[in-house]
Amino acid sequence: MKLESTATAITIEDRTKLHRDERLPYQGSIKEHIRLLIISREVIERLIEVPLIQNTASPTLLHAELHKRNIYVSDDDPTLITGLIDWQSTSVEPAFIYANETPDFAAYPDHVSSADDDQEMPAGGREEEKRYKNALICNQAFYTCIECLVPKLRAAKALDDTLLEPFRYGPFSWGISAAATR
Repeated sequence: MKLESTATAITIEDRTKLHRDERLPYQGSIKEHIRLLIISREVIERLIEVPLIQNTASPTLLHAELHKRNIYVSDDDPTLITGLIDWQSTSVEPAFIYANETPDFAAYPDHVSSADDDQEMPAGGREEEKRYKNALICNQAFYTCIECLVPKLRAAKALDDTLLEPFRYGPFSWGISAAATR
């Protein structure tokens, strides 16, 4: 898979979704969305020449909907995975497409961000403390697995999200509104 063909495909895909309906002003007109798609394509074509993007564009097969509701574990041993569902969302994409995805089981608790690794545990009793510790363990385990098992994704996750936004939002302006894409 060539990065150029991916760039073309993701900007063409949204044009097929443009249709006439009543839209609010901030959502943008068809003309505005076509203009945004053209700009997005130009930006993406330039970005794919950047070595940082090229180095994280390796084709990667990944289950894009890997979250708690799609993972089945054994009744007898909850550390044993017995099945994964929703494989229809699995696809081969450049690694950077998956870079901003963190499954819900690996997400930090609401009051903690990934930059707060040294943050103290919350005051709120033993149950809150246990939930906090478990969330941190799951997060660390997930990222350790990424480091070892999916090195392509590790490099993509290290990229500044700003570089990846045109790939994520530009082609989907019709669904997320023109204002968000601008």
